[in-house]
Amino acid sequence: SWVNPKYVRHGIDIFVTAGYPMVAMFFLCSGFGLYKSAKAKPDFFKRFIPVRFIPILIPTCLTMLVYIYFMYLKKIPYKIDSPFAINNHDTWHPYIWYVPCMLLLYLLFYIGFGLIKKDWAGILVVAAGTALYIVFCIVFHYGTWWFNTPHMFLLGIILAKNEEKIFAW
Repeated sequence: SWVNPKYVRHGIDIFVTAGYPMVAMFFLCSGFGLYKSAKAKPDFFKRFIPVRFIPILIPTCLTMLVYIYFMYLKKIPYKIDSPFAINNHDTWHPYIWYVPCMLLLYLLFYIGFGLIKKDWAGILVVAAGTALYIVFCIVFHYGTWWFNTPHMFLLGIILAKNEEKIFAW
């Protein structure tokens, strides 16, 4: 009911409600894996930005171009104000809502754990950045699916940091 009717194509409706739980699990595993890798590999942050961002940005841009092409082909109207339309989550490609969040979380992780290099500061940076992102999405009236998953990234980091204590029982 919350999806704009112009985007509804029946037959794959299950993915509307399954998308954000899958993204939540991805963020949990991503936070866990990044923390464990950062602790295990001494040169983990040397090429962190290109290794994490380029594999996300290239397919995102390509799928966005394909999406826009098919909108044009099917004569679906769209306006090009901004590809990320702040204060309006009706972006060029409405199904990539998790990509800006993922890039932000990776950037926060890099700042907190790669530049500051203290676990408590890294967790604080990721927590504060996540909270600010959630507030931003609420203030600018983005849908709940924009902000109901990023806390799982932080939970994955905390889980990885305290893995022995948590799984000891």
